[in-house]
Amino acid sequence: MYCKNHDRVRNLRTAIHLALLSSAIGAIAPAQAQETSGTPETVEEIVVTGSRIARPDYTAASPVVSVGADVFNRVAAATPEQVLNTLPQFVPNITSNSNNPGNGQSNIDLRGLGTNRNLVLLNNRRLPASNADGTVDINIIPTALIKDVQILTGGASAVYGSDAIAGVTNFILRDDFEGVELNSTFGLTDESDGQEWTANITMGGNFADDRGNAVVHVGYTERELVRQGAREFSFLDLDVRRQGNTPGGSATIEQGRILSSSANLANQGIIDSVFSQYQGYVPGSVTPSRALGTNPDGTLFSQGNGTPNSVVNYTGERDASFNPDAYSYNFAPPNLLQLPIERWNLTAFMNYDLTDNVNAYFSALYTTYGADTNLAPTPATGLTVPVTNPYIPADLATILASRPDADADFGFSRRMSEVGPRTDVFDVDVWQYTAGLKGTVGDGYNWDVYVSGSRVEERNTQGGDLSLQRIQELLEAPDGGVAICGGFNVFGSGNVSPGCAAYVTTYFTNLTTVEQVSAEATFGGRMFSMPAGDARFSIGAAYREDSYAFEPDSSVASGDLVGFNQQSPLTGSINATELFAEALFPLLRDAPAAQRLDVTLGYRWSDYNLSGAANAYKAEVDWQVVDAVRLRSSYQRAVRAPSIDELFSPPNQGFPPVIEDPCDITSTARTSGANADAANGGSDAIRQLCLQTGVGADVIDDYSYPFAQVETNAGGNPNLQEESADTITFGVVFDSPFSGAALENLRASIDYWMIEIDDAIVQTPGGEILLLCYGANGNNQSFDPNDPTCQVVDRSVYGDSTPVISAGITSNASKLETAGIDVQIDWGLDFGGGGRLATNFVYTYLEKYDLSIREGLPVLDRVGQVSDTPGETLPEWKMLLNMDYYFLNDMFRIGARYRYMPSMDNKYKSYDDITTVGTPSIDYLDLNASWYLTSAAELSLGVTNVTNQEPPLYTASIEMNTDPSTFDVLGRRYFARLNYKF
Repeated sequence: MYCKNHDRVRNLRTAIHLALLSSAIGAIAPAQAQETSGTPETVEEIVVTGSRIARPDYTAASPVVSVGADVFNRVAAATPEQVLNTLPQFVPNITSNSNNPGNGQSNIDLRGLGTNRNLVLLNNRRLPASNADGTVDINIIPTALIKDVQILTGGASAVYGSDAIAGVTNFILRDDFEGVELNSTFGLTDESDGQEWTANITMGGNFADDRGNAVVHVGYTERELVRQGAREFSFLDLDVRRQGNTPGGSATIEQGRILSSSANLANQGIIDSVFSQYQGYVPGSVTPSRALGTNPDGTLFSQGNGTPNSVVNYTGERDASFNPDAYSYNFAPPNLLQLPIERWNLTAFMNYDLTDNVNAYFSALYTTYGADTNLAPTPATGLTVPVTNPYIPADLATILASRPDADADFGFSRRMSEVGPRTDVFDVDVWQYTAGLKGTVGDGYNWDVYVSGSRVEERNTQGGDLSLQRIQELLEAPDGGVAICGGFNVFGSGNVSPGCAAYVTTYFTNLTTVEQVSAEATFGGRMFSMPAGDARFSIGAAYREDSYAFEPDSSVASGDLVGFNQQSPLTGSINATELFAEALFPLLRDAPAAQRLDVTLGYRWSDYNLSGAANAYKAEVDWQVVDAVRLRSSYQRAVRAPSIDELFSPPNQGFPPVIEDPCDITSTARTSGANADAANGGSDAIRQLCLQTGVGADVIDDYSYPFAQVETNAGGNPNLQEESADTITFGVVFDSPFSGAALENLRASIDYWMIEIDDAIVQTPGGEILLLCYGANGNNQSFDPNDPTCQVVDRSVYGDSTPVISAGITSNASKLETAGIDVQIDWGLDFGGGGRLATNFVYTYLEKYDLSIREGLPVLDRVGQVSDTPGETLPEWKMLLNMDYYFLNDMFRIGARYRYMPSMDNKYKSYDDITTVGTPSIDYLDLNASWYLTSAAELSLGVTNVTNQEPPLYTASIEMNTDPSTFDVLGRRYFARLNYKF
C-alpha cells in the first residue's frame, strides 16, 4: 500500500526553471522568494508558515523547509511520518513500527522535544489532538492529497498559540483542483511480506461561472502485519552486551515462577535435600531466595539469577532461547515489526465568491482506520497461591513446609500461553470541519473569520488478558477449579485445561473521545508608509476549547487484569481566549549593503481557564545584504499550556524501561568499579545502600531483578503552569550570483537554532531515577539513602525487594536545552538536450541536548546517544541527499536517496561503560524512477533500503533488540505506482 498522491502540476514538455530547483525536483527546499521578470503584473499576496502577514513573496525570517508531494511519491509513503522521520529535523517517535510501546498511531517529534511540543497544522489551522497529552496522530492526514509540508524551526506561539515550542509542521493540502486524478501503489518487502496497498481518487472543478471550486478526495490504505518472528535479528529477545549476546526474554515463564518472600524463606537444608534427588546437584547452589520452576515430570528447577550456570535441573527443551544463567521466556516471535492498518480518508473542500470581495469556504475531513498491536501471552504476575492448592508438586510442598510460616501463601507468576497472545485493536474515527468567510476591504486590507470543530473517537479493544479475580478464585479453590472449569493446574507448561483458560480470559473495551471547537478572526494589511515601503500588520482574536474523556472498561478501571496496565477514568477540558498582533516594518530598501532590511514583531496574549494568562512574543530580522546573500534571525518566547493528561491524570501504573536494578547481584554496579561489592574488590558502598533502601539482608547476596522495566506510579497536577521557552535562530541564505551553467543554480543555507525550556513539564523517567539513587551520572556519590532519588524508591510493595518508583505528581520542575545547526544545499545542472540533474542535501548537527529532571540532580546529556525510549535516539548529526536526473524532455526520471547516521553511544554508557553496546554508523540507499507513459499517465518504480541493511542491535533497546522507529526493521522493499490524471 505504498501510495502517495502528488500534485505534479508541471507541463511535461516544458523545462522547469532551475532557479526554482525545489520545484524542479519536487524535493526538500527552503522557503524562498520567487523571481519575476518581464512586464509587471499583479502579484497575489500569500502567507507563509510562521507569520500571519500577507506578503508578495515566500521569504521567511525563520528557517522554513518545504517538503513537496514528489518526495512522498518517491518513497511510496502510505503515511506522512514515513517521509518526515527521515528528515534530520525530526526525531522518530511512535510510528507504524512501534508495537510496544505503541498505540496504532503515527506521531512526529520535531527536534526531539516531544510529540506535544510540535504544533501540527492542516492548511494553517490546528489538527485535533488524539491523546490526552495533546499529541496529534498524523495517520488522519490523506497522504495522496498533500501539496507540500512546511516545517518551521523555533517557537511560533506568538503566531499560532500554545504547543509551538519546537516549531510548526504545516500540512498543505490541495484544496483548489480541476480534473480527475487516480493513483494506486503496491509494495512489499524482499521477504514477500509487509504488503502495502493504496488507492486514491481526487476530483475537482469550478462551478457558477468559475466563481466557485469544489474538491473531493477518497483514499484507501491497507498494510499487512509483519511479526518479529519473521526476521532473524528479532526472532529472539537478546541481552546485547560487549562480551557477547545472550538470550534475554522474560522471567515470567510458562512453567510458572515460584517466588520466595524475604521474610519467610525456606530452609537451605531442606532445599538441598530435595534437589539432591536430582542428578548433578551441588549442595548450596540453589538458595532459599531463588525463583523455582516446574519441569514436565513435576520436579523442580532453579530459574537462575544471572550468575554462570545458576539454572539447575531444568529438563525441558533447550533451544536457541535457553540461557544456562537465567531461564526465561522468549516473548519476541508474536510481537509485531510492522503494525497492520486499514484506513479510509474522505476529504472535501469548497470555496465560492459571494461577491468580488468576499469568499466563502468550507472543508471537511473524515478518517476512519483500524490498527493493531500484538503481544506475547499474558505474564500473570503478583499472584498468591495457598499451600492447600491440590496441584502443588510434592517436592515444592516439602520446601514450602520448611518455611518459618509453613502455612503462608507464596508468591507466583506464570506466562499463560494456553490463552494465546494479547491483542490491542484500535478503531479510530476522526471528523473535522472548517467554515469561514474571507475577503478584502478598502485599500488592500484582508480579513478572515472561521469556525472549526473536530471530534476523535477511539474504541480500543484489548484481548487475551486475564481476570486477576478469577485466577485467584481458581488458585484458592480446594479442588483446583475442577468443578468450575475443569482444572487450573499452573505448575508446568500446558497444564491449564481449555475450560479454565477460557474462564480466566477477558476482553476489554476502552473508549476515548477528544473534541475541539475553535473560532478565529483576523484583519490585516497596510499600516502606514515608510521610506522603505509599506508597514504591514495582522491582528486577531481566537477562542479554543479542548475536551477529553477516557472511559476504561470496568475491569481496567478496577484493576481486574494482569496483562495490560490498570487505568483510571480521565475527563477534563481546557479553553483559551487569545488576542494577537503582528507587524512588519521595512527599514531599508536599495541601500548600501542592504537591498532590503525588514523587522517583524509579534505578540499574543492567552488566557487559559486553568493556568491563567500567558504571553508569547517574537522579533525577527530579515536582511537581504546583496543579491547573493540574505541574513535572517529571530527570537521567540513560546509557550505550551499543560495538557489534560498533565493536569488531571489520576495516579496510574506505568512501566518505563531500565537497564538493570543496581542492587541485582549481577549488576555492573555490584560487580565492577570502586563501589562494587567487597567480594568483587570494591568498597561495598552499593551493597550497603541497597540494604539501607530496602533489599532484605537474607536475600542481598542472591537478589535478582530479571526485568527490563520498573514500575512507577504518577499522576497529574491541576496547579501546573504553562511551559515557556526562549528560542533563537540565526541563518545565512546564499543564492548563486554566477551565470555559468555549473553554478547558476546553486542555493545554500545554514541556520543556527537554540531552544531553552526553563519550566518544562517532563514525566519523571523511572529508570533514570533508580540508577541515580545508586550513583549514576555522578549523583549521590555519598551513597546516602536520604538522597531525593532514593526517597522515591520503594522496595516494600511486593515483599521481595522489587523496586517501585513513587514519582508523585507532575510539576514544572525540569529544564531542557537543545541547540544545533542546519545546513541545506540545492544545486542543479542543465545538460541541454542531454537532460538535467537536480540535487538536494540536508544536514543537521546537534550541538546540545541537556535534560535536567529536577533541580539538584545531574544534567543528562543526550547528544550522540541511542535510547530505550521512543523519541530519545539523538545522533550527533544526520544527513539526507536526494539526486534526480531528468531526460527526454522530462518524460523520464531516475532518482537516488541516501541517508546516513553516525555511530552512537548507549544511553547507559555513563552508568556502565564495561558491557553496554551502542550502534555503529549506518546508511540507507533508495532508488526510484518514473516514466510518463502518456501526458496523463505516470508509472513509478522504486526500491528502498537497496542494500538490505539490518538494524543495529544494542543494549537496553526499545524493542526488537533495536530502535524500530529510527532504524529500518523490514529490509529491502519494492514498490510500483501508477498515476493517471485527466
